[in-house]
Order: sequence, then structure tokens, then C-alpha cells
Amino acid sequence: MVQFYRAAKAEIKEKSIEQRQADIAKTRFEARQARLERDAAEREATRAARKAEAKAKAEQDSRFAGEEDPVQAAIERAKAKKARLQQSAEAGSVSGKIEELKAKLERAKFGLEQAQVSGKEEKVLTALSASVQRLERLLASEQAKQAQTQEGSE
Repeated sequence: MVQFYRAAKAEIKEKSIEQRQADIAKTRFEARQARLERDAAEREATRAARKAEAKAKAEQDSRFAGEEDPVQAAIERAKAKKARLQQSAEAGSVSGKIEELKAKLERAKFGLEQAQVSGKEEKVLTALSASVQRLERLLASEQAKQAQTQEGSE
């Protein structure tokens, strides 16, 4: 009978140890599940934020989509310059130089406007402004030369 009592008590003790281990395992499992759910929610929130950011960037890009492609604009300017140079070679050296200066002045003014819009540094803006002024002076002097040669030939 004592042996039966000891065996029953040992069995009860084993069951209580197993129950404690099961409770600990259950607590660990529930904590793990909560952590996984929290991580999944964080990933979903990050994904949604990235998606919203990409959508905002796409909207911003689409607003500027109406503007010219800078590469295409450069190609068109080069073609126009080539055509002007050919015409100026046919028209004469003075008028060709004036046309070339007008084209350079136009490009310099465009570059200055683009720099102002994009918020370039003050040094860059000053240099571009000086370049525009220099081209305007050169153009005025060439136009004066042309006027003098036309008066002299008449």
C-alpha cells in the first residue's frame, strides 16, 4: 500500500511538471504568435507607406510629364543650330555671326531660367547671368558693325 501511494504521488508530480512545461510552452507559443502578427502588421504598414510614397512620386512625375524631354530638347537645339549655321554660311559672315550670337544668347537665357527654377547656388546663377550680359554686349556690337557695313555699302 505504501508503494502504491508513492507511485501515485510520483505520477501526480510528473503530471504537474508536465502541466507546468505545457503552460510555459503555451505562453511561449502565444508570445511568438503575437510577435509574428506584430511583425506582419509592421511589414504591411511599411509596404503601404512605400506604395503611397511611390504613388505620390508618380503623381509628381506626371505633372512634369508635359515638359520636354531634356535629351530630345538638346537634340532639337543641335539640329536647329546646324541649320542656322548652314544658313549663316550662305547669308554671309556678319549676319551669320549675329544669328549664332542670338542662338547662344537664347540658350544662355534658357539655362539661367532653368537654374533659377531648380534653385541652383548663387555662384552658378551669377556666372550664368554674367554670361547672358556678355552675349548681349557681343550681339549689340555685332549688330552695330553690321549697320556700319550696310551704311558704308549704300
